Amino acid sequence: MMRWLLRALMPTLVGLASLYAADLPRTRVEVLRPGTGAMLLTVDAELATTPETRTRGLMERSSLPADQGMLFIFEVAQPLSFWMFNTLIPLDIIFADAERRITSVYASVPPCRPPSRCPTYSSHGRAQFVLEVNAGTVVKAGIDVGDELRWTIP
Repeated sequence: MMRWLLRALMPTLVGLASLYAADLPRTRVEVLRPGTGAMLLTVDAELATTPETRTRGLMERSSLPADQGMLFIFEVAQPLSFWMFNTLIPLDIIFADAERRITSVYASVPPCRPPSRCPTYSSHGRAQFVLEVNAGTVVKAGIDVGDELRWTIP
């Protein structure tokens, strides 16, 4: 009975997730290599700035355009852990400290759907910002620890 109900509601939930995404503010996020100033990546990112939007993240999305992502902004730098609960697409997770310098990267993190136990992906040290992009983006762009994130809040 429960599986039938979930299958019946899934199209509605996916539709609501799409509407939810359209309501979030966006900004252009750039990833730069310090020293050289080389631009490694530019994405149009949705901003997750509240506890609710940070908890929801990219859950229930069936796709993410190649040039888009989500930037999670926390009030203070702290040890952070993310998981892929109810996330349908593989992602790269990029943690950055209060100075916006990348401190840890998890490439090609697989989706996780219930009833599976989802692993967590933790920052190495304190982080204040997290950028999620499609899996493979980090490797393709050559992004590494020590690179910097840049954006302005609209």
